[in-house]
Amino acid sequence: MNIHYRIVKVDPAAHGIVVRYFTDVVTEMDIAAARNEDGSIKMNADGYPVGATTDTFMSFYQTPTPTQEEIEKSIMNSAPIDWLQLQEDIKNPNIDTKMTAV
Repeated sequence: MNIHYRIVKVDPAAHGIVVRYFTDVVTEMDIAAARNEDGSIKMNADGYPVGATTDTFMSFYQTPTPTQEEIEKSIMNSAPIDWLQLQEDIKNPNIDTKMTAV
């Protein structure tokens, strides 16, 4: 599984960022959360979904601000790996993810 991320917002007042996680299989469109009245995905001016299930706010408490490398390491360490793997498995027709025992 290849995990990707996009920083969708920088909040200087809160010393933090909003990060969106996705994979090669579970795309940003798959996890889009904001919908228009007609059910279509609400897109921002940059052409990306306005909101997504994996959008995560991260605060950076250390000052001075961490380096780009430290921020990237924090982002990747916070990735919802198990959830993304489950979503990939659900999309895979060769893996039985039915919850028939429940």
